[in-house]
Amino acid sequence: MVSCIKFSLWVLVLVVALDFACSDHEVAHVTLQVVNDVDPNWVPYTTVVTVPAGQSVYKLLLIARETIPGFTFEATYHAQWGHHVTSINNLAADDNVNTFWQLEDMNGLPHVQEKNLGHLFSAHLRKW
Repeated sequence: MVSCIKFSLWVLVLVVALDFACSDHEVAHVTLQVVNDVDPNWVPYTTVVTVPAGQSVYKLLLIARETIPGFTFEATYHAQWGHHVTSINNLAADDNVNTFWQLEDMNGLPHVQEKNLGHLFSAHLRKW
């Protein structure tokens, strides 16, 4: 357990800069937040997902769906751009009302890297 805590702190400091290699036993404990910025009455959802260190956002969501009761998500795949999240916890993005899911890193910046999630990861439903 002590090595997991040390590892989490290390990820917090270096998440943006490094794409590190990990052994099979290293894990990251990532706090996943789901926020509906379109509807202020919607209660935000927060959970902790334990994943092998260095996993992609898509893998984090797959593990959350497999291990956390009630958590759902859907995504489409584009050969050029990779996975695109379309729904989280039955809350779907909708082009007809100009809503989309924006994935953010621990600093609130749009998440464009596939790996190194850090200790906090947010998914926001937003209007464009």
